[in-house]
Amino acid sequence: GKHSIMEYLLSPLMKGVDKAFSEPVNTKRLDTP
Repeated sequence: GKHSIMEYLLSPLMKGVDKAFSEPVNTKRLDTP
């Protein structure tokens, strides 16, 4: 149903967020002006 569709759409998003947090170099580069 809708739930599985939402999970399917959110899965890549959550993976992207997870990847962003596991790469501190990228976040530091974004924080520096």
